[in-house]
Amino acid sequence: RQRPEPTDVLSFPFHRVSAGELPRPRCREEYNLGDIFLGVEYIHQQCRDTGEDFDGVLLVTAAHGLCHLLGYQHNTKYEWEQMYQKELEILEELNRLTGTHL
Repeated sequence: RQRPEPTDVLSFPFHRVSAGELPRPRCREEYNLGDIFLGVEYIHQQCRDTGEDFDGVLLVTAAHGLCHLLGYQHNTKYEWEQMYQKELEILEELNRLTGTHL
């Protein structure tokens, strides 16, 4: 990331994959997408400033981090659109499984 300011999420992929490509683990130890670190205090402050629902924003931010672990980026408009669509898919499935509505 190389930016000296706070952020809402950092993702550290275990595998290098292209957007939409699933990792192909060779052994049990490689069944790991990577790590996601949520800046919970930063997200909470942003929600207080904007009036957004903290729980909803936290889930959307986690979905965003998961997309990064799956190879999605948002450096161009095309990449952003791809990533946004994948985030929607993840959140729709979460809604279906949990009965929530994000």
